[in-house]
Amino acid sequence: MDTLYDLADLEALAMGDNDFMKELLAANVESIEAGIEAIAKSYTEGDLDTMGKEAHKIKPLLAMLKADKLHKPIVDIELYSRKEYSPEQVQRAYAEFEPLAPVLLQQLKELIA
Repeated sequence: MDTLYDLADLEALAMGDNDFMKELLAANVESIEAGIEAIAKSYTEGDLDTMGKEAHKIKPLLAMLKADKLHKPIVDIELYSRKEYSPEQVQRAYAEFEPLAPVLLQQLKELIA
């Protein structure tokens, strides 16, 4: 599978310090993993409020990693988890997000291993 991220922004932030970059990446991976797990759990439980809050938490991390294939669905999950949207919209956004999330996590974990 194609790489689901682009580390250009993170590399610029680390200013060539590979150890610092790995630390930043490790912290982001932890947060993303926790968010993905919380989103999956809240989706299963039908807890749209928590789902939206968790999506909001990881949205900037996915943006920083330029994980574009996941960023749009996470933005949609955050938006559609509000009361004025239909459950079908949440389902579509989650269906787009769910298969790619573990792939991104695995790719990032391989970088920091």
